[in-house]
Amino acid sequence: MTNFGTWLRGGEINTLPSSEYQTRPFRVLFARLSTYNDVATSFTHQLLYQTVCRTKNVFPDIAYLPPENDRKLFKRSHIPWLLGTQTKFGPEKFNVIAFSNSIVQEIINIPHFLRESGIPLRRSERLSDPKTPLVLLGGNNAAYTSALWGPDPVVDGIFIGHDTSIIEKLFLTAGEDILKGKTKEEVLMELEENVPGFHQPLFPLSQKKACVVKSSLPDLLENGMVMYHENAVGTGYLRISEGCRASCSFCAENWARKPYREVSAETLVRNAKEMKVSMGLKNIEIFSFNFNLYTDLYKLIGELIPLFKSIGLKSQRFDMLSQDPLMLEYQHALGKTTISAGLEGISERLRKYLNKNLDEPVILKSLDLIFRSKPRELKIFLLSTGLEEKNDLDEFGRFLHAVKVLRDRCGSNTRTIFSITPLVRFPWTPLEFSDAPDAQTHKKIIGLICALTQASGFEARVSMEADEYLISQILVRASEPRLMQALLSAIDQTSFVYYRSVTDKFVSSFTENLKKCGLNIPDLLKGPAFEEGMTKPWSLFDMGIQRDILRGIYELNREYSEAGAPLSRIKIAPLVQPVQKYRDLIQKNIKEERPIAFRVRISEHGRGLVREYIGTALARALMRTDKDLTPYFRSYISASWSADASKPVWMTGDDIITLAWSGPALSIIQERCGDKGFIDGVNEEFAPWGNFVSLHDGSAVSYTCRIDSPFTFDGLAYFKARGIKYTLTKGADRIHRYLFTKESLKKDILLKCESAGNSVSIVPGRKFICDEFLKEAFMRQKKDDWVRIMIDARQN
Repeated sequence: MTNFGTWLRGGEINTLPSSEYQTRPFRVLFARLSTYNDVATSFTHQLLYQTVCRTKNVFPDIAYLPPENDRKLFKRSHIPWLLGTQTKFGPEKFNVIAFSNSIVQEIINIPHFLRESGIPLRRSERLSDPKTPLVLLGGNNAAYTSALWGPDPVVDGIFIGHDTSIIEKLFLTAGEDILKGKTKEEVLMELEENVPGFHQPLFPLSQKKACVVKSSLPDLLENGMVMYHENAVGTGYLRISEGCRASCSFCAENWARKPYREVSAETLVRNAKEMKVSMGLKNIEIFSFNFNLYTDLYKLIGELIPLFKSIGLKSQRFDMLSQDPLMLEYQHALGKTTISAGLEGISERLRKYLNKNLDEPVILKSLDLIFRSKPRELKIFLLSTGLEEKNDLDEFGRFLHAVKVLRDRCGSNTRTIFSITPLVRFPWTPLEFSDAPDAQTHKKIIGLICALTQASGFEARVSMEADEYLISQILVRASEPRLMQALLSAIDQTSFVYYRSVTDKFVSSFTENLKKCGLNIPDLLKGPAFEEGMTKPWSLFDMGIQRDILRGIYELNREYSEAGAPLSRIKIAPLVQPVQKYRDLIQKNIKEERPIAFRVRISEHGRGLVREYIGTALARALMRTDKDLTPYFRSYISASWSADASKPVWMTGDDIITLAWSGPALSIIQERCGDKGFIDGVNEEFAPWGNFVSLHDGSAVSYTCRIDSPFTFDGLAYFKARGIKYTLTKGADRIHRYLFTKESLKKDILLKCESAGNSVSIVPGRKFICDEFLKEAFMRQKKDDWVRIMIDARQN
């Protein structure tokens, strides 16, 4: 399997033990429509699981889209795609299947999940079979899944909203009704009646509206699942605000989450500390539409600096940079080397069409400041609107020249990348009413933008191809069941599964089937008139936005005028201290860092994971046992058996894990290690990954490794490749002993080796690499079978 099946193993930090399945009678299987690796750093993924874990009597499990290489294995072995990674149970063991949809292209995978799991595509068949779970859909993209609606749809209900109290209510209500023995039809009616944002996706459309509730403040992550992924280990996401102050016409997520709300800096710092303890964090990522719109940004980051090794800051607005030159100095002090911001329209005319409220003088002022700060990389996001004319392209050419002059004048070598995306016009935004261009129009425009960018000496990237834009645009504006018929026919004909892009074969089949169903693509791309929009499926959701306001903004934008005012007028609370003070504090943290080595014994549960994951679990256990240690943990450093930190380690048993700490951490830990209760407490928290034995004093350590293999040991090729010479003897005890020459011992790879059948005992040297020995010293039939060999270390 991909990555030896790590994505399917379950048991991540902060997941419920599978034994809870027996004590929580209502079971929900969340199904992500992308792979484990694709959602590993998803904040909403962690928040959803956290929410349902604390919901009474509800047991959550999670299924993921099988990686491409694993689909054949699933097919051959009759494994359902809807497979709980924690329990390894299929859909029949759950009351509800809850698809979580983040981007519209993912809904292409829903029919595959159902078919490959033995679940009918027709709602009527599912509801008539008491053994089939309810099939619901939610997620960030749920409001734009009208392609799934029909007289007999592929999902039974759709929930729109992000308020975790409403999500809890949804599953509590469904659980109580199902456990009382109510029919699925009765459950769905109850949810539609009593859960805001829930609706049955049926044609003909009902007249009952589903009101979407918006929480007064964003929900915060506290004990998120720590995924088995190198970019997720040790990193947490701190959501500082909900919604956005801006009113950009193209941004669906912004309009769906209005109004803008902020969490106080005091609350966020408390939350960050809780996350650090519960997830073993070294890094904190600021999670927001635009972090530099947050009022108390400087205060917040100033208080986070002592707690974390690094602080991540991503998306920001150009106009806020122009009004606050210190912002870039501050980011530089934090070690931020990549700056990203949205320009969107290539000309002032098109930025007004997008309601960006961003003028070129402001942009150039910000770029001058950026280049003066000399970041390693600058990424600028552009949208292809389909309305670009020669004058817009000429203006963009002049703008690129101005950017080049600025960069050269500042003596900057900043790698500058323009990332271009074709604009998808979503419902519930002002651009819902705008006609959408065809794919060929976008292809031509994107080609011209790329050519101008590259001619100016900058890099150009296309983040979504025009054909995928076409599929997305058609799907988000779907308003009748024939479109789903065409989609299912295309899936049947091509067996296409969406991962990160669409294929030409699928696009061709889908567009051809649209024609066969009597659907005209130009008509599907047209924006609805105001009155017509009131009859579309998405109009049945009350998103808390007045549609006449959306229409009014669109009427302004189509005339290349803007609604609202420039955001540069927003005042951000000033720096609490000069930038140099923050630089000094960061440097002080770095200078105070000290390595502390811990002797641990790794269990079978930790086998095949990167050692940083085990180090994170250990740091978490120490902080949970004594919260006085929380401010002083900095990061994972190393382990004895992990030469390459990015690779999994297959050695179990004794190891030395080194973590970085600051301040009085060493004296605190040394004192606490004299208390058996502390050791027991750490091991209770560290389970099932292993046991904390003691602090390590830094002395040299020798290990003996026992290897139990299902394959015959034959070390000849391994020894020969490394020039290891030996004399082989066999004693009366039938043990083969390899007596290495002095020259071979000096290589410091192997110091001792004995074998009896498939069992091997070795004393490794400092240059021994475990994976190489397992791969080369045993006779295997299949390339990856070496991971079935068990190797365990014990300190001599």
